Amino acid sequence: MPKVEIDVFRTTRERTISLVAGLSEDDMASSPAPGKWSAGELVDHLLRAESLWRREVEQLIELQRSGRQPYLSRLLADFPVPIVGRLPMPLVGLFTIPLTVFNTFLPARFFESFLRLRALPAPAPTVLTPQPGRAGDELREDLKNGLQQTVAVFEDNDDLHFQRLLYQHPFFGVVNAVGLLRLISAHERRHQDQLREILAQLGIRSGG
Repeated sequence: MPKVEIDVFRTTRERTISLVAGLSEDDMASSPAPGKWSAGELVDHLLRAESLWRREVEQLIELQRSGRQPYLSRLLADFPVPIVGRLPMPLVGLFTIPLTVFNTFLPARFFESFLRLRALPAPAPTVLTPQPGRAGDELREDLKNGLQQTVAVFEDNDDLHFQRLLYQHPFFGVVNAVGLLRLISAHERRHQDQLREILAQLGIRSGG
């Protein structure tokens, strides 16, 4: 069981919970500028990303339990970003080839570090576009529930070798289930910095 990675994710999520603890509905819903996410939208984005990658790990576990090869491959077309979503599908396929070749030769740790670099903008895939207007209490509860659910996926299956559960990501290359958990944490830490900026721009003091 990846105890270290679970502890890192737990600490990361607890920090996110601390950042939004006590924020009012107006605080959560206010955007610092037109077209910019609010704190609530950012949290919803984090929850969507965590849920997506958790489901992928669950599918890998199901494959392993059923005696099939624990391997999933996703293409760029499976995670379209707005600009890609406007491209014809044949062109999307052409983009997939160089990305796959490029990320094959780079270690997963490189992409974890890349996720933390907010100087390099990364548009969110359409499936991770947040839902505006969600209640703050609901988001805070989902943060806690998501933490429990993600940790349980690993702790309840501690008889498995998670390093053997392989996932081909269109941007991050081949990672195992433990690597996916690290990516969840790295992605959330990236957006924690953004969350602090949002609150600071609105003149709101947070708990984290």
